[in-house]
Amino acid sequence: PGAVTGTVGVKPTYGGVSRYGLVALANSLDQAGPVTRTVLDAAMLHDVIGGHDPRDSTSIQQEWPSFTEAARTAGRMVEPTKTA
Repeated sequence: PGAVTGTVGVKPTYGGVSRYGLVALANSLDQAGPVTRTVLDAAMLHDVIGGHDPRDSTSIQQEWPSFTEAARTAGRMVEPTKTA
């Protein structure tokens, strides 16, 4: 557990990170998620690996708010940024 090892682990929402390339052990449970030393590091890595992947039919196609921004504001609600 993270409390023993001093790490932060994130299990992304189903479809939030592509499962393309993962070896299926239990289809609905297989997900890739960051394990880091800090919450901010985990948020930054999730921003990189998360998002829609056309090679994964289960990946979510909607825009996600920035996890990094949420971590930097200590989880306070932040208005999503508009992209053109």
